[in-house]
Amino acid sequence: MKNELLTMEKYITKIADLWLNIKDKIKELAETYVEMIDKYPESKELILKKLDENGATISRHTLNRLEDIGRGRMHWRLMPGFTEINQAAKIRLLPYSDQKEILESDKKWPLLLENGDSILVDFKSCPKKQIEQLIDSDGHIRTLPEQKIWLIDNTNQNVQAKEITDPYKITSRGLEIAGFIFTKPKLKEILMQM
Repeated sequence: MKNELLTMEKYITKIADLWLNIKDKIKELAETYVEMIDKYPESKELILKKLDENGATISRHTLNRLEDIGRGRMHWRLMPGFTEINQAAKIRLLPYSDQKEILESDKKWPLLLENGDSILVDFKSCPKKQIEQLIDSDGHIRTLPEQKIWLIDNTNQNVQAKEITDPYKITSRGLEIAGFIFTKPKLKEILMQM
């Protein structure tokens, strides 16, 4: 039993060490890939073919992400398959310096609540709705005044959507409710039964 625990501890230690080294390997891979495609642009297709021949199929999307990492446009932890962060795609829109700050620091950002109060939140644990409020589509972290405008706009869109959506629609064929069409004679029959 003691030998088994020691063996398990060795595996745990080895896996932890390998995981800690993966960051450096991904960065090295990404930098080497960028160096290669800068010198030999035609190599993009050749590397896909070579990897496929060796049974290590990689997608063009993954290569694009490696290029982003190698050029310093994307943090390695935002690589698909290496992140547990909600809305990583939205965080990828941010400049690399913001990505790095979000992923490597304990900094918290102000989030405006609907009642006007604000709280400090960590991007790494924010739900989708909060990430949408914090990051705009241009890759910018919104300030509190910008969040206020976003909240107002978002609330107005929800109200307008509710006002427009009626449970019924009048068409040339009759009254349509939930996909069912009631003709005038059928409506008269229903009203007579009431």
